[in-house]
Amino acid sequence: MMSAFRQCITLIVVLCFVVLVLVYRNLNAWWLGPQKMRLLGPIRVEDERRGKALAVQQPVASETRPRPKPSRPKQRAERKFVYMMSTEQCLPDHLASSEAIGNATACDCEVMVLSYKRPCNDTSLRHVEYLYDPSTSAGSGRNMLYEAAMARDQRFLYYIIMDDDIKLEAKDKLKIPNPWRAFERSLLLYEPAVAGSTWKGYGKLGEDCLWCLKTIFSDKENLGCKFSSSSDFIPVVHFDAAFSAFHRRAAAHILPYVTTFENISAVFHQKIVLMKAEIMFRGSVVAHTSVIARNTKHRGTVPKGRPSPSRMLTLLEVAEKGLPEEYKHSSVAREWREQGIEHTRLSSTLCLEPLKPLGN
Repeated sequence: MMSAFRQCITLIVVLCFVVLVLVYRNLNAWWLGPQKMRLLGPIRVEDERRGKALAVQQPVASETRPRPKPSRPKQRAERKFVYMMSTEQCLPDHLASSEAIGNATACDCEVMVLSYKRPCNDTSLRHVEYLYDPSTSAGSGRNMLYEAAMARDQRFLYYIIMDDDIKLEAKDKLKIPNPWRAFERSLLLYEPAVAGSTWKGYGKLGEDCLWCLKTIFSDKENLGCKFSSSSDFIPVVHFDAAFSAFHRRAAAHILPYVTTFENISAVFHQKIVLMKAEIMFRGSVVAHTSVIARNTKHRGTVPKGRPSPSRMLTLLEVAEKGLPEEYKHSSVAREWREQGIEHTRLSSTLCLEPLKPLGN
């Protein structure tokens, strides 16, 4: 009887001890758990199902979790080129293609568009920025675009001014599958002060124009110039605002356009730019021999006749006022005075050697 009583007491004590141990462990985990998490760090537990030791990272107590640093806003990628044009509303479809300037990575470019009829609300192309002003003219619109580009945080290597209806074509499509990329590569390879393409217009202007390849080569031959038609860039006097690229160092002296005479002629502001460019950067004002720019529309902005001899002298005086002192009354300016409007076809600039790639 006594033995059975002792066995019961022993069993009760053992059970109480087991219960106390379990309670203690649960209380310890509940009360001291967060403290142990901070002290122990990673804990290894055995995965009995796989028989492998797995490292388990216990969560860090909220009071010790470091605050995330505020992320800096992503800056726009630095681009080599900025294309600028005026158009009725949004960037035309033929320019929004990836083969042209619709892909920022492909063209390494930003695009600035001045809408002059209706504002454009299209935000699908992030590298395209729209301005709106219905009161601008050809020259003042280009100035507005250039000033907006200059106001940006980044500086582009080339500021490319163009018409919205321009399409680039390759003289040899087998050698140049994409004339846009070919023109950009040539700019980076030679880095001319000002570069245009040769031009192919509409109607009768399609072949007989000052900046058409046929006319340029003909003028060189008439002057007895030795030249190679295989060169990417050849020196010229005339380049058209329909498609022209200005190196940032040259643009600082040549642009913005002088718009004083726009009520007389739609192209006088371009004549002044031609004069400044040749006087300061003679030989580095070039036309691409393998890339042709073609205007696909004719909006009727034809100038009211060619400038008279007296008007040419006035334009030259305006051009010289905007030049550094050492370039005023230069030999190139004297040629302009003597040859007048024919200077673009008679200038000795046409006989200069073609540009060579940088480093050669």
